Amino acid sequence: GFMQSLLTGQMDLDCQGYQPAHVYLNGEYWGILNVREKINEHYPASNYDIHSDLVDMLERERYLTYGDVVHGDGKHYGELISFVEENNLSEEANYEYVKTQMDVSEYMNLFLANIYFENEDWPQNNMKYWRPHVEGGRWRWILYDTDMGWGLFPRSGNTLEAATVVRGATVLIRALLENEEFKSEFIQRMAGLINTTFHPDRVSPMYDSLLGQLNKE
Repeated sequence: GFMQSLLTGQMDLDCQGYQPAHVYLNGEYWGILNVREKINEHYPASNYDIHSDLVDMLERERYLTYGDVVHGDGKHYGELISFVEENNLSEEANYEYVKTQMDVSEYMNLFLANIYFENEDWPQNNMKYWRPHVEGGRWRWILYDTDMGWGLFPRSGNTLEAATVVRGATVLIRALLENEEFKSEFIQRMAGLINTTFHPDRVSPMYDSLLGQLNKE
């Protein structure tokens, strides 16, 4: 909840709402429940006023050329993956086409956030993405389940590497990093975030504030 709250209003990235709540069952206090926004076809409906019937939503990219279907179908995404596998995105025309199929900037934010969080239960897992059935509808990604972030179960110690080497789950990011415009923006944006959104002078007080709400319980 803290990790996602850290990003709210700071970057264009779909995140889960978070609210701690006191829980009582039949009048007996059971402690705090971290209420989280459910990630299904109703997420775009509640956040973008898009009817849930008009949404494709997929998850994971580990085994298939496109992910497991949560809602709708994966045909459009499968075509996107086929395109980036068959065409070099270092060529500007190919990169510009991909921009019409997915929100490249938002996808970049997803990677920068997870790399900062040291979330190594990703991108081979905990990946959800959606697109609306509208003219020019593009794929967007939702940040969720970052419980293994910030070194809960450290693996490689290098999350930039971990985010780009898992076979099957990194086809898209590796293709995009072949494009110099994307690669340069990726580097510069992370540098900016480290000095603003992710700066300790912002992160630490926010952490203390949220912790203060829970400590007395």
